[in-house]
Amino acid sequence: MKSILLNFLLLFYAGTTLGQKESFDLTSYIPPNGWAREAKEQVVTYSNNDSKKKTWCQLLIVKSTLSKGSIDLDFDNDWQELVAIPFKSNETPQLNDVQESDGWKIKSGAGKVTEDNNIALVLLTTITGYNRRISIIAFTNNKDYLKDIETFLGTIEIKKPVEHIEPQINPTNEATEKSSSGRFAFTTTNFDDGWTATEQPDWVQVSKGSVTVFLHHGIEYTNETRNLDEDKRIAYFWNMLVAPRHRINNYVITPCLISYDRIYFADGDGTEISTGKSFHVALMIYAENGFAKCIEIITPDKATLTQQFPSFDKMKTMNNYNKFAVGPNDVLGNWGSSSSVYGQYYYTATGNFAGMSGVSMSSSFNFKAGNNYHYEYAGVSGMIGNELVHTENKDGKYKVSNWEFSTTEKNGTTTDYYAQFEAVRGGRILHLKNKKYSGLQYHLVKQIGK
Repeated sequence: MKSILLNFLLLFYAGTTLGQKESFDLTSYIPPNGWAREAKEQVVTYSNNDSKKKTWCQLLIVKSTLSKGSIDLDFDNDWQELVAIPFKSNETPQLNDVQESDGWKIKSGAGKVTEDNNIALVLLTTITGYNRRISIIAFTNNKDYLKDIETFLGTIEIKKPVEHIEPQINPTNEATEKSSSGRFAFTTTNFDDGWTATEQPDWVQVSKGSVTVFLHHGIEYTNETRNLDEDKRIAYFWNMLVAPRHRINNYVITPCLISYDRIYFADGDGTEISTGKSFHVALMIYAENGFAKCIEIITPDKATLTQQFPSFDKMKTMNNYNKFAVGPNDVLGNWGSSSSVYGQYYYTATGNFAGMSGVSMSSSFNFKAGNNYHYEYAGVSGMIGNELVHTENKDGKYKVSNWEFSTTEKNGTTTDYYAQFEAVRGGRILHLKNKKYSGLQYHLVKQIGK
């Protein structure tokens, strides 16, 4: 397995002139001959099944997303979201050394997962550069497909992204309503496409016309819930989130398939317990950073659900409405973020342990009265026992204005950000996105007791 993965990396940018390349997002490649292709907004899949031998293979290319800041953090996030959580696997992947090419860093790992009580091999390659992350993953239950996977990876080429501002769902500033509770300045946001978001203790309620969507706060997966079968997993969250408010005679489960993004979905007709009104209720569940993300949708009937949300991707976009303006007093205090990831390395020839590397980063802002702030950054990276350390400190003034935020250092340098709150269980996440360099972002939580 390890020698094959090494060959993947050596061939990765070799390229070939044979055949006609296809393209998806930043990736171009030559797919295996005769394999079935399925394209969605966020992923393109190529699959092959041999019914006689009962063997199969899937290749998935995931649309590029914003990098978390390093190849190690990106790979670890990919492994958790694309392998560990969907397949209920606790296995640590066997890793290859990070390779570099034309501004991109490439990291791959391999492991085994269980699918329908059968063992399958998974090969994950994460590519990071220019503030973007690309994920390529292969699943197979038979080693005969390894040559096809190797050939496919050998044709892949990555183009540099063009810096652009992603489309925004725009709140209407004049219609943003202030909170009456006093905890945060704003708890309701009206959007220019007609949706209205209102913060509730356990969810964000988003409504337009006859459609209501509950963006339930993330529920951390436990060892018990992570290993539930599909029907039991849906029943667990359905009974927790839907059943207390709605009486459903029978909900229908839409079977989930092998996918880069395992989604669990069920819906059915029923009545609201408090009013007796008839509704159609749907619940979509998917994993994100070790949490179950649950979106509940209430519509008058099935037809309205299908018309308003023709795909799971469309349902997921509702998370973009979990945003609230930022008031000047909302940010007072310490806000910070931290992340870390560690990887073990093995010699491809012997399999012996070759050491461990790690990356750890933390950023913190102390927003004080009088619009003064203090910023601290600390980063540690490298092989364990020989790490490199970088620190940074800044002081200056800050300014908050609903959806905008700016900092001015003592030397006069001003940085402008787009600002918004995301409501989570028990508090808020403060998102700051650099207006000039969109890849530079902070995702900060309030530091209690500091």
